[in-house]
Amino acid sequence: MLRSYLRLVAASLMACAVVLYMGSCGEVEVGHTHEHEHKHAEEATNTTSAEQELQKENPSEVSAEQLERAIRNFETGNIAAAQQAVETIAKTYKLGTPELRKRAGETLARHAMEDPSPEKRALAMRWMGVDPQDALEVALLVSKDKEPIVVAAACEVLGWATGNPKARARLQELAEYPDQTIRAAATHALTDWYRGGGREGYEKLVKFLGDPKGDASAKAALALHQSRRKAIPVLIEALQSEKNPRTRAAAAITLACICAGINPTQQKFAEAAQSQRLEGNPHKAIMDGLEPMIRALRNDPAAEVREACAQGLGYLGSEKAAKPLAEALKDPNVNVRRRAASALITVPAKSVQAQIEQALATDSSADVRRYAAEALAWIGDSSVVPALTKALKDPAPQVRLYAAQALGKLGDKRATTALVELFNDPDEDVRWEAVEAVSKLRDPQARDALLAALNDPSPMVSTAAENALRALGIATTRGLHLKKG
Repeated sequence: MLRSYLRLVAASLMACAVVLYMGSCGEVEVGHTHEHEHKHAEEATNTTSAEQELQKENPSEVSAEQLERAIRNFETGNIAAAQQAVETIAKTYKLGTPELRKRAGETLARHAMEDPSPEKRALAMRWMGVDPQDALEVALLVSKDKEPIVVAAACEVLGWATGNPKARARLQELAEYPDQTIRAAATHALTDWYRGGGREGYEKLVKFLGDPKGDASAKAALALHQSRRKAIPVLIEALQSEKNPRTRAAAAITLACICAGINPTQQKFAEAAQSQRLEGNPHKAIMDGLEPMIRALRNDPAAEVREACAQGLGYLGSEKAAKPLAEALKDPNVNVRRRAASALITVPAKSVQAQIEQALATDSSADVRRYAAEALAWIGDSSVVPALTKALKDPAPQVRLYAAQALGKLGDKRATTALVELFNDPDEDVRWEAVEAVSKLRDPQARDALLAALNDPSPMVSTAAENALRALGIATTRGLHLKKG
């Protein structure tokens, strides 16, 4: 059963806004100069998305008649007609003769600044981006438009010209704008530049982390993640010194995503979940972020930062994190305790088994208790069986379910009697998991209970019981039980 793994991964992805599979990050080179990074960023902006769309077309010249017809359609038609017409105008602006280029450019500029429709102003501005350097002065003027969608289009064009100091300066102003549409568009336009801008650029990106407006935080996190090792020192500094706790928390998660890698426990965990790698070759976890996240987990006054660090330590999977995570099982904030318990699933936790068992037995949160049950299962030896057996009587169905799952995984027949008692549990999922666990134990003493479970009102449970009986060598049909041989 993979529900625990899937839920853990889903929660992680939502928190860091970065699509990541543990260990999927490839090795990175760290010796590049800032000049090379700037060049890379500028090259990445040479071809705009509007230009890419034009390149799908036949690059032959547009005639004067075709251009004039497109201009009329743009000016007199609705937005759908304008969207079709503007491609012809932009194609001429990019590929036409000097005379027609001038006519097309003047048309796009006029409509970007003066058209009464905000949608058409935005459309004209965006398509001027097929030649962002020529469109720069228009984009600077349009960036003062009153309509956010128009300013966002100007940000897109300015972003393709971030090598120009005026474009970059204007985008930096707009990135502080109160409207979230404008703020997000400007941030998005700046991320490539900042990513290639060395330490100063990374520091700018960090300022957007944790920003609740628009998707600025997610875009900054992605850009920093793409920078890999080069961004680690700035993220560590942010985790230690940023005043805004949201920024510190987002820095912790981004740091963890960069540092995440393969270790033996995580490898077993991923194999059990039948995970697929998304990219590249696996690499060992980068431990640069380990000590900073441990310190913040222990000392940061903000619960959201401690929670992020607990989650991040689970990504690194180092045994050195076991004790700090076990201490966090007593954190006053339930979210921190929950993250600490879930992190101990992928961190070698034998040394803190007693603390996990205590959390399983006494924590007020069912979520914490269920993750504690899972963490005990991944310790992987029979010494955890008594604590998990006791958890089969937990008042929360999810805890009983995961305790049953853990006992099935361990395969210790001492749990048979307690698991069979769950065949009468009021929760269908718990009954099913208990039958599945007993099936893995293959204990003949469960025969009569499994036969009785054939009559369970849930088809899911009765089918599991039938399969378990077959695993014991007992052929059966509903209402008729025949022992093989």
